[in-house]
Amino acid sequence: NRAAGWRESTKTLTESPVLSEATDAPDRLPSSVLNLVGRLTHGGFTPVLVGGYALVLLGSREMTFDFDFVVATCGAPIGLQAVLRVLYETDFRRVSKLDEHGDVTEYVEDLAESERNFLAHPPNVAFFWHPRDRIRVDILLDFPIPAAELVRAAEKIETGQAGETILVAGVEHLKELKRIAYNYRRSPKDLRDLEFLERLTPGKEA
Repeated sequence: NRAAGWRESTKTLTESPVLSEATDAPDRLPSSVLNLVGRLTHGGFTPVLVGGYALVLLGSREMTFDFDFVVATCGAPIGLQAVLRVLYETDFRRVSKLDEHGDVTEYVEDLAESERNFLAHPPNVAFFWHPRDRIRVDILLDFPIPAAELVRAAEKIETGQAGETILVAGVEHLKELKRIAYNYRRSPKDLRDLEFLERLTPGKEA
């Protein structure tokens, strides 16, 4: 029974997420995230950091608890499968349930089961959870802006770990993504993020 198999391979979180090492040192990325970025980059998937943590690396003091990456898949099922396998090989698990606050409550432990669901219904966005480090990573699959377009204006920013760098989307792209997010969820935080990004725009008053 496929539904029963899904239940058996799903882990339920019984504790609320705790602060990650990233929140204790906002200019540093957790080693598990850096490992994932390195593996995705090596595989040719060109991860570009977007969302709240991209703004943290640019100087924002808004608190954020997850990491958002746009990755290149070339729209091919084999690319989607390869991205999923990299995530599982680096100990991230696909989230199967979030609560009303967006916190992870269940995730899929079994890669084969996750692949079947992932490829049967390819998403634009998929959420992943690192059970040991209690870190959430959101993977945007060439969406809503293709990774190749983001890369052209992206900036390499040091992560605070021994010269490590990460690609962060350019300010104009970050503003575009934040406008999309605000139009979708009408969050006051998105408005604050847009105000911060406007202050980074050349020619704007601080």
